[in-house]
Amino acid sequence: MEYIYSSTGILSTETIYGNPFLGMDGLIVLFFALAALSVGSFLNVLIYRLPLILQSKWKNEANLILGFKPTPQKKEINLFSPPSHCPTCQQHLRYRDNIPIISWVALSGKCKGCGSPIPLRYPAVELLSLLSFFVAIVVWGYTYTTILYLIFLWSLIALAFIDYETGLLPDEITQPILWIWLIAPQLYDTEPNFPSLYDALAGALIGYISMWSIYWVFKIITTKEGMGHGDFKLFAVIGAWLGWRALPEVGLIAASLGLLFVFSFRLLARFKLTTIQINPAIPFGPFLSAAGCVTLLLQANTG
Repeated sequence: MEYIYSSTGILSTETIYGNPFLGMDGLIVLFFALAALSVGSFLNVLIYRLPLILQSKWKNEANLILGFKPTPQKKEINLFSPPSHCPTCQQHLRYRDNIPIISWVALSGKCKGCGSPIPLRYPAVELLSLLSFFVAIVVWGYTYTTILYLIFLWSLIALAFIDYETGLLPDEITQPILWIWLIAPQLYDTEPNFPSLYDALAGALIGYISMWSIYWVFKIITTKEGMGHGDFKLFAVIGAWLGWRALPEVGLIAASLGLLFVFSFRLLARFKLTTIQINPAIPFGPFLSAAGCVTLLLQANTG
């Protein structure tokens, strides 16, 4: 058994790997936790701005195809400009009003300038990002594996909320994380948690074709579109990261979560316990994303 020195004394490597929060100074753990919260804050920017950027791009492309002049924009929007501001009154946020979770609580969930409600999504995404970090550390420790799986988990969080709010699953997120997974594990192929390149490629292919097939069967039977093409790509991404054998489990969990969601809201509405109305065209992306996260953790626990 090997021993190392830390600020809290001598610890065995067995103890450290058994409890990833031992052997690390509290300040270092705090630093990583704050970094995870900062990632959550960035994900909120991504969730809000990426659909606006894409919609503006598509509108200009459509105008060019139709021979119209591109629509002039008052301000160019990207992920870093303009600075964080209230979408209602356009007031720029001060640093103390932009602290993850704390600012939302301190402001009572309302804009300090105009009093408009700040969506609960902002602290929820930040908390989920922080929770993902701690879960990943507990499961995989301070390893290369953790970094990759955090990219996967954080991407699924962003995709889930974007799809829920806009019905979009942007290629700008799904394609990069697909290629990251097809390339990165091959550079570190000694990790037993990673599927082989064959399993990843098979998972991506089977995931895409299976969703594509369900889409067309449903459309032929009902003459309606049951899902968007982004769901094909998201399922392909999940298949690549988890391997093709995990796809039935992911699909079952996603479908079960979707049915549970619809049933719960209808039951609450029937007994007049909620006034929230759900859209009949419920995006499937959030349930696929949640199922991907759950299946990843189940695989880790049984691996």
